[in-house]
Amino acid sequence: MVDTGGWLSSRRFLVPPEKLKASTAHEKDFAVAMTKSQIEQFPALDEKILEDKQQFEDYDRTYRGSWTGPSTSKKPVSTARLSTFQEEIVRNRSSICEPRVIRKAG
Repeated sequence: MVDTGGWLSSRRFLVPPEKLKASTAHEKDFAVAMTKSQIEQFPALDEKILEDKQQFEDYDRTYRGSWTGPSTSKKPVSTARLSTFQEEIVRNRSSICEPRVIRKAG
């Protein structure tokens, strides 16, 4: 999760895992190989969606569409797989949604 807000505002976004790499400056942090404007092309994360299955599925569809482009597969992602992903996010909410300072790579 990346927070692109400033001192008085906060906007959080999930970033595709392949855009992350280990930070060379901070052992427990990651560097993001994207600009702020690229990150802000993703749908903002509202933690309330984690509590509602339909809202989460809608967010997931919008999120995946914002970084994967149109799917070439006709086969949808299984509901069981989405439920597992949602449960994992809910279970680890505090560590996922915890504000962190992340520095841009390079």
